[in-house]
Amino acid sequence: MQPDNCHALSCQHQVFKKELHAVIGQEIKILRKSKGITGHELGSIIQLSQQQISRYENGDSAIPLDTLILILRIFNISPEKFIHRVLFILNRDPDSKKLLSHMSNHLNSYTDSSYLGTFEQYKHN
Repeated sequence: MQPDNCHALSCQHQVFKKELHAVIGQEIKILRKSKGITGHELGSIIQLSQQQISRYENGDSAIPLDTLILILRIFNISPEKFIHRVLFILNRDPDSKKLLSHMSNHLNSYTDSSYLGTFEQYKHN
């Protein structure tokens, strides 16, 4: 049930963000364990506490992009491959799949020539 002040898409977005953080964290944890590295060791390598690593892995905190890329470099995983894996997992959930589709359609609108034409006035300023 949604809170009274929550619009449907906004609430879906919040739920999606939580799920996204959880999936990213889960995948980081899988990578870390597959390399035999503890949360404390990973934290030491990237100068974060074991508690912060745990918050990322549990989806309790959003992992900053620069930290994510640093972790992926440590595990020799390309960001593209990692994102592909995360999207694969999210696409298995029907609600996430609908929101991903909506977000994709929204992003595709940025390639619409009429939309892009609105920026012409700023080109010469």
